[in-house]
Amino acid sequence: MCGIAGYISTQDGAEYRRHVVERMCARMVHRGPDDSGLVSLGEVTLGMRRLAIFDPAHGRQPMTTPDGRWHLVFNGAIYNFRALRAELASSHDFRTDCDTEVLLAAIARWGRDALPRLRGMFAFAAWDNRERTLLLARDSFGIKPLYFHANASGELLFASELNALLASGRTPCEIDPQSVNDYLSWLSVPAPRTIYRDIQSLRPGDCALWRDGQLTITAYDRALDIFTPDPAITVAATREEFLTGLRAQLEDTVRAHVVADVPVGAFLSGGLDSTA
Repeated sequence: MCGIAGYISTQDGAEYRRHVVERMCARMVHRGPDDSGLVSLGEVTLGMRRLAIFDPAHGRQPMTTPDGRWHLVFNGAIYNFRALRAELASSHDFRTDCDTEVLLAAIARWGRDALPRLRGMFAFAAWDNRERTLLLARDSFGIKPLYFHANASGELLFASELNALLASGRTPCEIDPQSVNDYLSWLSVPAPRTIYRDIQSLRPGDCALWRDGQLTITAYDRALDIFTPDPAITVAATREEFLTGLRAQLEDTVRAHVVADVPVGAFLSGGLDSTA
């Protein structure tokens, strides 16, 4: 678990933005106790708190492409990063063994089209220093959170936690009555709304592009699409075939999740899903 934050403003200077992002990151130390980083580039400042899982010694963020065009802050894990790394090896000279650099290389090569290729849980912000654009994205199941505030002046603030945005001192904190009603009814506030009127949650499977003060949000994936019947999928003819296929899927996903350069563990409740 890491924490990312950022602030775009064409009106406030780099020093002021740096202080704002430092306050946001300080509120998320519990998310990333191992390291911190911050960079200012023109109108944007990016920051992060890191929990080191892959290549702890070399995976510092924000991470930058060798040509200085792309800058990335990233929270999560890309489970298929080794397969993507092999695919990208011909166009990128990798300097680390972490999934962050693979994600960065994928964005540099494919842009937004990299998103459907990712298998994992993630929320990230990628700044294109040539086009002066920021790409925000969240995984299709919404495992990793990402909140943002955009105003009429073209400013954008984002962070992994609501409290971090409030710590910026730049976001209104007026309670949204509809969100209160939703919480009392359903014990949750469905995205894109949050408990605060002027702070939104990026929906699972959405990406947002900031360009020239405008924020455009689009969907790149909807997890429920996987439940649409696919004629290419063979239906199990027997109970034994079903159980064999299910076990293979479970083993594949567990194998993907336990890849790390530090010791890993599992919390098992003893219920049906944990004991499967």
